[in-house]
Amino acid sequence: MNATQHRVRSDSVVWIAWLPSALFRASQAFPWRRTGAVSVLCLILSTQVLAQPGLFEYWSLERIVEGWGYYLAELGLAGFAMLGGFVFAESITEGDGRRRAIAVGIVLPASATLGYSLAVWLLYSPGFSIFSMQYVGDTLRMTVLGCAVALIYMLRRRSDAATKAMHETKVAQQALAKQTLEARLQLMEAQIEPHFLFNSLANVQRLYETQPELGEQLIEDLKIYLRAALPQMREARTTLGREAELSRAYLGVLKARMGDRLHFKVDVPAGLRDFAFPPMMLITLVENAIKHGIHHSPNGGAIVVQAHRDGERLTAEVVDTGVGFRGTFGKGVGLANIRARLGALFGDRAELSLCANEPSGVVAAIAIPVQ
Repeated sequence: MNATQHRVRSDSVVWIAWLPSALFRASQAFPWRRTGAVSVLCLILSTQVLAQPGLFEYWSLERIVEGWGYYLAELGLAGFAMLGGFVFAESITEGDGRRRAIAVGIVLPASATLGYSLAVWLLYSPGFSIFSMQYVGDTLRMTVLGCAVALIYMLRRRSDAATKAMHETKVAQQALAKQTLEARLQLMEAQIEPHFLFNSLANVQRLYETQPELGEQLIEDLKIYLRAALPQMREARTTLGREAELSRAYLGVLKARMGDRLHFKVDVPAGLRDFAFPPMMLITLVENAIKHGIHHSPNGGAIVVQAHRDGERLTAEVVDTGVGFRGTFGKGVGLANIRARLGALFGDRAELSLCANEPSGVVAAIAIPVQ
């Protein structure tokens, strides 16, 4: 007996502690939009008083306005009672759609009855019985209308929640795709870089056997290249100045190997060198110009790396005097990766463009928003 009494008392304490919290949450859920919507709906419904046949013929304007006011107050009391019941049902069933639907189905008729009873008690004479058919019919009509409005609201909110969840899922997928792309690119760089190093070291060995001076120069250029490249291979962002120095060192290594077949110039203004720039993109354009342009030209050619700013866009260009567009130029993996990375990083605010250089060669340009 004592255990049963203790359990009942404990349940009562939990209920008493929970009820004020639920009422407080309900009181916080009366935004102006809900309040305004109920007020406008009651005002619109109250105009049916004016549609009664012969109203203006048998009643004075003063009595018509008075009756309209009474009916509006009646609708308002019932409407806001149902709104309060709906908000209360929301507050006690947060995060549970099935329980919320059941709670709303119970609370709305009860709150409509309570609100209409209050209206009858405040507005009409004591002779108006709440057991009359008029009272029952009016209460039922208000309940049906309130349930319809609540159903529309709940369906719309569910649709909004689904749309929001879909948007968040899409954003998460885009972020995951971006991370996956960056990981794949880092893996490709890790695979490509040893190939370049092995070729350079083989050239060093060959030059030391035939032209020691050029071998020493190649070693120096290779040191400069590695000093610039290694710190930023794992970085997501670097600066335009560091990318320009990386390209200069890379071209220096190739210059020692290609001799007079390659001439180059790096012209990036000092005022642009500290701007952020995605890593390993500029040197990809340089590699592309060497591979598809200079190597296929009988007399070699020249490469110019330059940059300029147009308003809020920063553009870096690699201009070569090689053979220009031919075959599948511009459709390789390197350029496709640049486009994909630009899309992942900047969306449609960045672009990679390719155009013919005069009299020969290609101008490859990366334009990104200034950061």
